[in-house]
Amino acid sequence: MRRGGTIDAALEIDALLSRHGLDRGLCLLAVDFHLDKLGSPARAEALLRRMRAELPAEWEAFATQRLIDLYMTREDSQPKAMTELRRVIARFPGTPEASGALVCLERLRQDHPVLVV
Repeated sequence: MRRGGTIDAALEIDALLSRHGLDRGLCLLAVDFHLDKLGSPARAEALLRRMRAELPAEWEAFATQRLIDLYMTREDSQPKAMTELRRVIARFPGTPEASGALVCLERLRQDHPVLVV
């Protein structure tokens, strides 16, 4: 897809979200599109935060995990990843997600001791 077509598609997706509300599938498409095609992690982050706040509770863990994935790919965002990992541990205690978050958090603390707060 050419760059102009990519931007037009992103604008159309955003218009659909405005018209139809926060549809899960459309939101996921928009997140992937902003990350993979436009290289716009800030827009993807905003959509994931909105999903977590506005969609039914069962999407909270999914949106949080996608935020963690986003933050873990960027060295400058690893403090945000640590915050989200702590959120998973607190919000979903005793789950495989919380156990995985704890392991990941400990690894980040070992690999980046300066990030420990």
